[in-house]
Amino acid sequence: LQEGTIDAMKSFAGTPVYMSPEVWGQEVGPASDQYSLASTYVELRQGRPVVRGRALEEVMVAHLDGSHELAGFIGPDERAVLARAMARRPEGRYPSCLAFVESLAESLGRGQRPRPGGARSTLPQTADPAGSVAAGSQA
Repeated sequence: LQEGTIDAMKSFAGTPVYMSPEVWGQEVGPASDQYSLASTYVELRQGRPVVRGRALEEVMVAHLDGSHELAGFIGPDERAVLARAMARRPEGRYPSCLAFVESLAESLGRGQRPRPGGARSTLPQTADPAGSVAAGSQA
């Protein structure tokens, strides 16, 4: 890598294995969070990060090249959602993290539950201590 790239890498904030391509170029925005969320989801889902590399430079290049490694058990619909959420360019990603999560839930065959005010949620529901049903809990 060129010396200028290494100098730039010294001044970023974030965990390299989850950092979007634009963060490596010191640009950050809501789409960067979506990329990191998708990267975190993949690691939880398959038990290993979406990019491989021991050295910082290897991790950076994998993100910049879009060299995402997904386990074989991740189906085509889920892969398509993840590919969009981790698109190389921010404008290729979902308009929001919520839109990403809803598409992900749909790709996994999860239905959406109505929330107060007519908004939709993919979160399951459970009862709170007062006996009412709350989003984020099991039904």
